[in-house]
Amino acid sequence: MTRLFSHKHRPVHLGSYPLERLSRQRSPMEFRRDDPPQELRIEDPDNRHSLANGMREYVNVMDRMRAGPVAPKRAPIPADLQERANHLKAACYYLDASMAGTCQIPERALLQDPVANHSLTQAMEQEYGTGSADNPMAEISVREGRAAWEQAQAALQAPLGHSHALVILVEYPRDARPDEAGADWLRGTQAQRAALRAAEVGAVMANYLRMLGFDARLHTRTASELDIDHILVEAGLAEVGDPGSNIPVKVPYLGD
Repeated sequence: MTRLFSHKHRPVHLGSYPLERLSRQRSPMEFRRDDPPQELRIEDPDNRHSLANGMREYVNVMDRMRAGPVAPKRAPIPADLQERANHLKAACYYLDASMAGTCQIPERALLQDPVANHSLTQAMEQEYGTGSADNPMAEISVREGRAAWEQAQAALQAPLGHSHALVILVEYPRDARPDEAGADWLRGTQAQRAALRAAEVGAVMANYLRMLGFDARLHTRTASELDIDHILVEAGLAEVGDPGSNIPVKVPYLGD
């Protein structure tokens, strides 16, 4: 969508799209889906040139940062929740998120079967498994890495005790034309590229919150305890999709 208004005097936390003009309702939206969300498929084995085939390692780097140590003392930040939300959204827009919102996490948005990054688990087992080190110094590094990984996994096994979510959305750029250089690399990678960019912004924000002394957990399209489409609706960034459609939500100004 073409942006048709000036940003010269626009507060940063409002972002590029006029979300504040959307109508709101006080009662929660009735969100239902026929099938539980699945891990986003990253690799494209049918296109050996696809950029997606080189994304897996970087996706795993993001999911490794889902949990982390929290500063023992909380930073002196404003008590006003609206000011906090505006600050966090402004940071997301500074990091080039397309839309950002906040919401309370409803219990019905928690998944009975979390979305799990199985590739990451396999990679960590290989990296920190027995015999993965070839010298004493490497063995020390492996032990330290294994301890950090196990600590992070233990944190993720704990129930999600968070009351609020910071929701980050990244729009798709235009599709490459077939005659453009690099089109074979980019074809069919819109979802992967947007999910990875959103994970990057989310990882920065989650770590920032932990540095401020607040526990935070990153949720991505490849690893999450939350139904992310449901959270998009709760945050006012999406509306429920049309009945009978296989698209669960629609995003104002961006579509489905």
